[in-house]
Amino acid sequence: MNESQDNKRKVSTLRYSLGMLGLQIPSQAFTVFLMYYYVDTLNLAVGLAAIGRGIFSVWDAVDNILFGYLSDNTRTKWGRRKPWLIGALPFYIIFFILVFSTPSSFMEGNRLFWYFTIIIFLYETFATILWGNYGALFPELFRKNSLRAKASGLKQIFGIIGTIIGMAVTPILYKNLGFTMMAVVYGIIGTVILLYSILGSHEDKSLIDTPKIPFVKAFKETLSNKLFWIYSIAYTFIQFVFGLLIAALPFYAKYSLGLDSDKTSLMMASIFVVAIPAVLIWTKLVKKVGASKTWLIGVAVIGITVIPLGFSYNFTTGIISGMLLGIGYCSVLISGEVITSEIIDKDAEKTGSRREAIYLSVYGFIIRISGVFQSVAFALIGVLYGYVNGDNPGPNPAGAFRFLMSVIPFISLVIAFFIGVLYRKEQKKL
Repeated sequence: MNESQDNKRKVSTLRYSLGMLGLQIPSQAFTVFLMYYYVDTLNLAVGLAAIGRGIFSVWDAVDNILFGYLSDNTRTKWGRRKPWLIGALPFYIIFFILVFSTPSSFMEGNRLFWYFTIIIFLYETFATILWGNYGALFPELFRKNSLRAKASGLKQIFGIIGTIIGMAVTPILYKNLGFTMMAVVYGIIGTVILLYSILGSHEDKSLIDTPKIPFVKAFKETLSNKLFWIYSIAYTFIQFVFGLLIAALPFYAKYSLGLDSDKTSLMMASIFVVAIPAVLIWTKLVKKVGASKTWLIGVAVIGITVIPLGFSYNFTTGIISGMLLGIGYCSVLISGEVITSEIIDKDAEKTGSRREAIYLSVYGFIIRISGVFQSVAFALIGVLYGYVNGDNPGPNPAGAFRFLMSVIPFISLVIAFFIGVLYRKEQKKL
C-alpha cells in the first residue's frame, strides 16, 4: 500500500496518511473532552459553553475560506501547502495545551467564559490551517480513484488509531497526570508525527508556475457547482452527527450508562475496534460500486446503528451498541474523500486550474454550520431535560444524553440520506 503520485517525486501513501494520526490525537481529545473539561469539571454553565462555541463557529466558517484562498495562491519553492503546514504547527500545539491549562485566575464566572471562548478561537484558527492544507494535498498527490481509495483507507485507519488514543486513552492520562500534562504529551507526539508526514509529502512543482486566481473568479466557479453544494449540505448533517456523538459520549457514559473513567475508555474503544477491519470492506466497496453509492449505504448503516444507543443502560449494552456503531463509522469518510476529489477533478477539467484548498475551504465553511447545530442540540437538552452542568444535571440526565446520542442523530441521518439520493440523481445527469 506504499504507492506514489504521477509527479516527479514519489509520495508514499503510508507517510502522507500517517499525518492523520498526528492531527487526530490532539484534535480528538479536544473534540471529545472540551465540553466535559469546561462544563463538568470547571462548572462552566452549558448555556455559556454553547454560546462560546456558537460565537467561534461564525469565525470558523469565515477563516476556512480566507486561508483556503491564500493557500491556493501561495507560490514558493517549497510548494503551496508546506509553508502553511510548517508555520501553523507550533501555534496549533501551544494553543491546544493552553485549552486544557486554564489559569486559576480564570476559573470563575465570566472570566471562565471569556477564556474558553478566546482560547478555542485561537486553537481552532490554527487547526483550520493545518487540516485545510493537509486535506488539500490529497487530491493533488493521488490522482487515480483506486489510489485515492487506498490512501483514504490508510488515512482512516490512522484516524481511528488517533481517535482511540484521543478518546479512550485521554481519560486514563488526565486521571493520572492531569489535563495539562495530557495535552503536553499529545502535543509532543502530534508534532513529531506531523513533521515526518509533511516533510515527505512532495507537492507537484508544476503547479507553482500556474497563475494566481482572482478572488471573485475563484469563488464564483466554486459556488456555481451544483453537485458540490448538494454533497456539502448532505455532509453537514453527517458532520453534525459525528461531532454530537463524540462531544456527548463522555456525558452519555457517565449519566446514561453509569460508567467510571476506565470503563468509559473501554466503551469508546469498542467503537473503533470494529471500525478498523470495517475500513477494508468500505474501501473495496468504493472500488466496486463507486463512491456515491457506498456513501449512501454507509449513511443507512450508521442510521440503523445509532438506534441501540437510545436503549443501552449499562456497560455491556454500551459496548454492544458501540461495536455496532463502529461498523459504519468510516464508510462516509472513505467514500466522501473520493467524492470531493472527483468534484475537484471535474472543476479542474473545466477551468484549467486546480483549486483544492478553495473547494475544501468552502466545503468547510458549509459544514461548519454543524457546529451551530451542535451548540443548539446541547442547549436543547437544557430546555427539555433541565441539564445545566455537573453540579446541577437536572432530574433526568440519563434520558437527556440518550436523546442526544440517538434521537437527534437518527433524524439528521435520515435527512442526509435523502439529500445523498438527490446527489446521485444529479451525478447521473452529467
